Amino acid sequence: ASLRRAKVSIRRCLPKLIFELPNNLSYTPNHLSHILEPAYNGGAQFPRNCSARAGSVNWSALILALVDAGWLFLWEVLMRSSDILRTFVALPLSSALHGGLGAVQRDLQRACPAGVVRWVKAEGIHLTLFFLGDVLASRLPDIQQVLASVAELSPRIEFAVEGVGTFPNPHRPNVIWVGVCDVTGHLAALHRDVNSALASLGFQPEERAFKPHLTLGRVNRNAGSDAASRVGEAVGRLKLGRLSEECPRELILFRSELKSTGAEYTPLQIFPLGVPNAESR
Repeated sequence: ASLRRAKVSIRRCLPKLIFELPNNLSYTPNHLSHILEPAYNGGAQFPRNCSARAGSVNWSALILALVDAGWLFLWEVLMRSSDILRTFVALPLSSALHGGLGAVQRDLQRACPAGVVRWVKAEGIHLTLFFLGDVLASRLPDIQQVLASVAELSPRIEFAVEGVGTFPNPHRPNVIWVGVCDVTGHLAALHRDVNSALASLGFQPEERAFKPHLTLGRVNRNAGSDAASRVGEAVGRLKLGRLSEECPRELILFRSELKSTGAEYTPLQIFPLGVPNAESR
């Protein structure tokens, strides 16, 4: 987060540093302060230890901020490389359920304050079992191998989709979800097996208790407490019965790409569930 704040600050300040400093570099701290303060006051969160007060400039902190911004820039370039993929493991949902979730979202949109919730595209909603994060492409074969083994031994998965709620609570909600009921207990077992298999490859297993759910939307971080509370109240008023009973037949390794239009999910590998020696796609 500190790197990102440094990057925002440098983006705002650097053009002025480049184009406004005198060519002979015979400037004073007051001049640099004049350049930096408008960007700072305009909303850039400059690192706290980087002083831009008139007559006093912390040069070492400024250099560190530049270095931090440079490292963040290089990291983002690497993230955009095809050699690094943002990935997660999930179960797909039926098209009928996607339609039902879209209808629930529209009901909530009418009841919630405008502009407070970022709604997930209904057609992209899935049941996440494990989020791997940024992964080198060279690691995909090992990941695919262990997931194929887990899927092959999986029993029939069934779950019901019903009820609606918020995390962590309705008074200050962050996430709006639709509930998932593990009918047979096999869903929890699959989650445990996926976690164990990926942990064997060095991935950090999820320590929190497994609470399967489908995310409908996320409350904006800058939403005020009153607006967030109204979202929780709107969700609490909605009585949602059983939407669907799902029997997924596949486990999917997805790639997630963050774009201006929202996150886009692309299947990297599909593993049939409970089919010995099946070829993944």
